Amino acid sequence: MQKRGAMVDAEDFVAVTKTYPTHPDSSIVPNHKTNTELKEYRAKMEALDIKSKKDAIDSKTKHL
Repeated sequence: MQKRGAMVDAEDFVAVTKTYPTHPDSSIVPNHKTNTELKEYRAKMEALDIKSKKDAIDSKTKHL
């Protein structure tokens, strides 16, 4: 049988996948492996941001 110009048999359609171009997003490597890792990273970054803002405010009002 022929599909998209590639000869395939009934059990193996791997040859057909080679006829499609690669997706533009397939080359993008995510920064985090899992969604849980991403959530933990965001929580850590938010906590660090809050701490740095608190320290900045505390240093300004230290003399009071």
